Amino acid sequence: MEYYLSARNIPEVNVVPLNLPDSIEITIDNVTHWVGLAQGTDIIRDFNQHSDSAVTPTFHAWRYYLDYVAAPIKDWITSHNLTSTIRYIVLCKGVPFKIQAAGDYMGAQGNLTVGGLLCMLNTADYESFIENTIYPFNAKANPYYNVDPNFTMEYRFLPDHFTGSDYNLSYLVSHLDGVDYETVKGIIDRSVSPDTSGEGWWILDGDPDLLIFSDVRQNLLAIGEKVVWDYGDDWITTFPGKVIGYVSNGAHAEDNNPNWHDSTFWVDLLEFEYSNGAIATTIESFNGNSITTLVHRVNHSLLTQFTQKNLNLSSGTGFTANAWEPSLGGITSPAKYFPYYAIGYNQIDAAYLATPYLAWQNVFVGDPLTRIYNNETITITSDTTITGGDFVGRIIVPEGKTLTIAGGSILNFKRNSSLLVYGNLILEPYLS
Repeated sequence: MEYYLSARNIPEVNVVPLNLPDSIEITIDNVTHWVGLAQGTDIIRDFNQHSDSAVTPTFHAWRYYLDYVAAPIKDWITSHNLTSTIRYIVLCKGVPFKIQAAGDYMGAQGNLTVGGLLCMLNTADYESFIENTIYPFNAKANPYYNVDPNFTMEYRFLPDHFTGSDYNLSYLVSHLDGVDYETVKGIIDRSVSPDTSGEGWWILDGDPDLLIFSDVRQNLLAIGEKVVWDYGDDWITTFPGKVIGYVSNGAHAEDNNPNWHDSTFWVDLLEFEYSNGAIATTIESFNGNSITTLVHRVNHSLLTQFTQKNLNLSSGTGFTANAWEPSLGGITSPAKYFPYYAIGYNQIDAAYLATPYLAWQNVFVGDPLTRIYNNETITITSDTTITGGDFVGRIIVPEGKTLTIAGGSILNFKRNSSLLVYGNLILEPYLS
């Protein structure tokens, strides 16, 4: 936390201290359970509900979340007049990312991630909303999901601007977490100095029997990105250029991989050189089983290894993952996540723009201030003539002003750059 404050020059008033008991008795309707932190500090776990035979959730672990995570954050933001100025909540290492109110198995009701609940913190009667509308297993449609399908960069996130029928999308929530301090420090360092050259490659490693990622490829190529796309049986494990993004089918592709090494392919197989700011995801459940430890599900990868310090040639900067089984329709879509990030949305905006549900099983690791492309807007203030060149961002010609493009000029509008004319545009003829 202190390292992040210094790196991003964040004021102390924006820091919310949390007192998180390792274990505490919580009584609801005269029934007492022990609830506390487990799997390092990953889980708010109801210790009375941990066995796989515990199929019926209870509210005790959720009560812990409300009392020790949500309430202190909400009270702090309110008492310090930050309600409408904060866009992002960043949970640092030590703050749990998921609630376990029933057995730790696929499809268990009452088990979901913290971030999607905190996103709706400004909803009226928040505690009642969580207890009576969300608990135990009622995801909400994300009103920010794919609001910019044409990749215009005109939908930067604003608090309480995107709303559902009975809730506000107040903040976007991410985690700065990893297996140790040096790993998290590395995430921050790479976030502060991302590769903004636009020269990084997107690795799309499909599979003929699973997803081949043709939609991801199409969207990235449409905005001028550099793509490596393969959907054969063999895995892509090396590439001569720097990699800015990676997606594969993860554990589900293991049958055709002769060099398979269980869940640790991030360290055993992949030998990419990742650019600062590189992101990743895989299409598999439980790839976010843990962030702060290497506790994984058998035959499922663990995306926290993507950011782990000193792996292979370099380490990644952020990722999206699934704490349990979100179903294919509930994952963060790489066909949206990658191009949104590429055109200039920060990595957390991009992740939520690509995620259909809140209060579900998705988790996002990364610094919300990380951007790999600065889509600047330039508004001309006087009549202007341009004679060609490369243009990055948006040029606006306001009413009453004239932009003249000289004859014979060649203008290259890179990525999703654009020219918006509300005044006058003169195209001079080409004279040989």
